[in-house]
Amino acid sequence: ELKIDKMFVMQLTSSNRDPLIVRSTIDLAHALDMEVTAEGVETPSALALLSVMGCDMVQGYLISRPIGFDAFHKFLDDDAHKGAVGGPPTSFFKPESFWKRA
Repeated sequence: ELKIDKMFVMQLTSSNRDPLIVRSTIDLAHALDMEVTAEGVETPSALALLSVMGCDMVQGYLISRPIGFDAFHKFLDDDAHKGAVGGPPTSFFKPESFWKRA
């Protein structure tokens, strides 16, 4: 797994250089058969851009503030996470079979 630091993610929509760095990093990681996680995703526009760039997973306050294990388990059980980011599920949501790998 390769993680993209929030410093680059926070400037995606306001910088000319950071989107190029992020896109190149995602492409390189995928060429090396690595999954990419972007940290610090706080805006729908950053999420949309990362999705278009092919980012595999995201972390950040747009998705959820840090929560404990019990709260996370309840969050998943309540189905509150489905569409919680303000739209239909995106490619960041993995199918149930993904989480059941041995």
